[in-house]
Amino acid sequence: MSTLWFFDGVGSCAVTDADDAELYRGEVRALLTGLAGSELESGFDTALQLDEGKVYLFRGPEYWRYDLATNTLDADYPLLTADRWGGTGDTPAATAVTAAALRPGFSAALFCDSEVVGYDLGQDHATGTVTIDEAFPGMPPDTAVTAAVTTDAALYLFAGDQYFRVDAATGEVDPTSRPVEGNWPALSGFTPTGGFTLRNDVTADGLVLSPAPVDDPYASTPARGLTLDQAHQVLQALHDQGALQMAPPSRNGWVDLVEPRLHGVELRYWNGTVTQASALRNLDPRNAVALARLAAWASTTYGVHTIAHIGVNGDGSGARTDCHGQGRAVDLAGLAGTTGDSSFELYVLRDWGARSVPDESDPAGPRRPQWPPGARELSFRLESDPDASSLAAELFAALYDVVAAQWQDRDDQPTGAAPPTRIGERSFVMHPDHPASNPAGSNGREAHANHLHLQIGKTGRQ
Repeated sequence: MSTLWFFDGVGSCAVTDADDAELYRGEVRALLTGLAGSELESGFDTALQLDEGKVYLFRGPEYWRYDLATNTLDADYPLLTADRWGGTGDTPAATAVTAAALRPGFSAALFCDSEVVGYDLGQDHATGTVTIDEAFPGMPPDTAVTAAVTTDAALYLFAGDQYFRVDAATGEVDPTSRPVEGNWPALSGFTPTGGFTLRNDVTADGLVLSPAPVDDPYASTPARGLTLDQAHQVLQALHDQGALQMAPPSRNGWVDLVEPRLHGVELRYWNGTVTQASALRNLDPRNAVALARLAAWASTTYGVHTIAHIGVNGDGSGARTDCHGQGRAVDLAGLAGTTGDSSFELYVLRDWGARSVPDESDPAGPRRPQWPPGARELSFRLESDPDASSLAAELFAALYDVVAAQWQDRDDQPTGAAPPTRIGERSFVMHPDHPASNPAGSNGREAHANHLHLQIGKTGRQ
């Protein structure tokens, strides 16, 4: 069975089978391990597999060759496409190949936005350049193809968040494009900017579809209990294994990530309406380890690909010196992912904090909009809410157990008092059902209706 690989251009990929069953989503270099440490680990434009177990990776005017049997980049690359792909020097392929696909008759199509360069693989020479609608009658003119994959039944051409189906037998293009979202469940939340089809008849033992387990040298120690040196060792191990990509360390020991991805999970800022791209900068290394462990758990257990936050970076100016300013805190606002055949987005505010609560004096009676003010132990409201999402109740409860095990829970000490708390008990993990109440301030449950506050160490300066 062939597998379909989709790239986002910045180092992540989604791998599916021909029936759109998700096989993997995460860092490309966790599968193509030979990319680690190379200039391609941060992304490339597209790929094309030819015979003998070789995949050609294109970026700009250059290409690299990847050996599937050894899972390594071949030596003496990159090379200029125009120099080694005969006859392409006078075509758009000399500048950039945005997508590529094998075609009948041992030929290939090199897509260059809305133009297509035909290539005869037997003669090793380009056969000419035509527009997309000339190459595939029925395609709208000027359609810029960003990714192409093939199955036994069809060639799929992606253009941003839309795709076109070309029948493999007849070459006919379906009359209209379709949105990727909703039609390719395994690509929910993922816009392909490149792709290729990996044929199983040349897959070798060197390439596996599940990345090797990432070795965390202090996995049994909660992040809050790590020394700064130990946390740096963990992060360096994760960096070396492709689970995250650190920038050079800053002089104060803070950690910056080149991209806001850990174990293939992207951290995005939530502005109250939508999420948007955000950098990860000025992190205490222990906080970065906790985030990496959370991302690994969320991705593996619930198929999470995005964690939304409303604050994670430290204050580089030094003006703010509490746990947030020192890069030791996270305000977690939600998660998005795919479980089974369904995609989901869960936000603390909408799916937890804004929901009704039981009447403490009459639990079987009508529910109340919110907890009355006052400090006292409470319950996890979703457990008694008959209309709450079952996934939200399950995931938020499991999430709480994970974060309470890594960040501060019962106290602000590195060891952490046992046993771990449950939702509703006093804890340094703040959330909508926290016992502390301060309607007019920032340190009660009222101020945490839209996020979980997580911290390493003391609340104030340390």
